[in-house]
Amino acid sequence: TLLGDACHPMLPFLAQGANSAIEDGMVLTNCLKAHGRDVPAALAAYEAARRERTARLQKGSAANTDLFHNPVLADGKGAGKFVTENWAPD
Repeated sequence: TLLGDACHPMLPFLAQGANSAIEDGMVLTNCLKAHGRDVPAALAAYEAARRERTARLQKGSAANTDLFHNPVLADGKGAGKFVTENWAPD
C-alpha cells in the first residue's frame, strides 16, 4: 500500500502534507491491528478510511493556489483590495 505523498501528494498551501503522512501511519497501524492476519481487509479499510479526508485536503490546498499566487497580488493597489476581500483581518 501507499501512504503520504506517494498516494496523495499535495501542493504546499494548506500545511497538511506531513500531517497527512502521520495520520496515514496511525490509521494504517490501527487497521492492521483491527484486521489481524487479514492484510487485504486491513488495506481496504485503510484506503476507505483515508480517501475522503485526503481528497478534501488536496482540493483545499489546490484552491489556496488562487489565494497565494493570484496575479492581482503583484499590483500594490489591487493587492490591498484582494487581501481585504479574501483574507481574514487576523
